Amino acid sequence: MIIGIDIGGSTTDAVLLDGSVRVVSVEANDPIAAAAEALGKLVSNLDHRLSDVTAIAATGGGARWLGDQLLGMPVHKIPEISAIGVGGSTLAGKRDALVVSMGTGTAIVSVKGDHIAHVGGGGLGGGTLLGLSKHLLNVARLETLEQMAQGGDLSRIDLTVGDIAGGPVGNLPADATAINFGKLSSDVTADERPRR
Repeated sequence: MIIGIDIGGSTTDAVLLDGSVRVVSVEANDPIAAAAEALGKLVSNLDHRLSDVTAIAATGGGARWLGDQLLGMPVHKIPEISAIGVGGSTLAGKRDALVVSMGTGTAIVSVKGDHIAHVGGGGLGGGTLLGLSKHLLNVARLETLEQMAQGGDLSRIDLTVGDIAGGPVGNLPADATAINFGKLSSDVTADERPRR
């Protein structure tokens, strides 16, 4: 049994692919401790033993802190761009793909057969979300933020295509988001805007 571990800037994910994709996530404060915790959590959730694991494939910025072994199992370090490209295209069942990895930041990777290349990205991602939630809402845990979001109402915050254009535009439905936080940027609500 081989387990993949992605040690990112805000979370560490452990993955097992066995016909289905099994994933666990833990907060990544200390890379080594987070990798061990994610590995243990994944194995125990699947009713396996650590001795069933034959190797660990590690990637992400925190993988550099791992040695050649973790909890007695060999660690193989995989370059992050390769992991994103191969992982995304494999899960999509495509030989050629444009894979977007939205983690602490965002990376865009092109896959054309065996050629994998980083083509762009940005600093917005889960780290941005956690940083904003900590300073604006005093919430520092992803689980707490997810629970709060489930009770939220995007129609009170975001402007939709219908709010802006009065209906659908091309293949975009009227209820598609046009501007995140658009209703918070003005005292005028979408209902008060003149329609064309």
